[in-house]
Amino acid sequence: MTRLPALPLRRVLLPGGRVDVRLEASVWRGPLAAAGGLAAFFVPGGDGQWPSVGTLAAPIGRRGDGDLIHVRLRGLRRLSAVAPPAGPGIEVDVVLDPAPAEHAPPVSTELQALLRRYHALLAEHGDKADIAVEVPLEPEAAAYRVASLLRISAPERQFLLEAETTQERVERVVAVLRRESELLRRTMGPKGA
Repeated sequence: MTRLPALPLRRVLLPGGRVDVRLEASVWRGPLAAAGGLAAFFVPGGDGQWPSVGTLAAPIGRRGDGDLIHVRLRGLRRLSAVAPPAGPGIEVDVVLDPAPAEHAPPVSTELQALLRRYHALLAEHGDKADIAVEVPLEPEAAAYRVASLLRISAPERQFLLEAETTQERVERVVAVLRRESELLRRTMGPKGA
């Protein structure tokens, strides 16, 4: 168990992902500095309640010295709070997910094919999408990488983060990819069928 400051984000940060945030200088110099730059990041719901699953993140860049500091964060690992955070900056006891198993079978071929089809449909729909994106071989990293590229809502991204096992997360990502691809095909009409 580890004790870290809990900080809010507006969008779900997945392990391996990056996000730019603005932090008050007091947060940067206070709880974040005391924890060596590491913090537990959560996306509070519309009702103000904090979820118990979040992401361990570390700053990989910053700029500014005024009241607001712009920080680029990199998600490191999924974590679970022993009890949901009571508010921003308050330390919370967290349990980090174990490191991914190295003997897990690769799933990247299926995820890569589904992601490329999804991106091709986005491109046909007139949206910008990279069909040549590579997916890591390791299943945990592959699931998070693909999930980070999906154009889905914050609650759905949180649902993917909350999967308790890699297998469950991969299954959820595959289901979302298939559903989103089917929705794109339907909205395009006969041309995309």
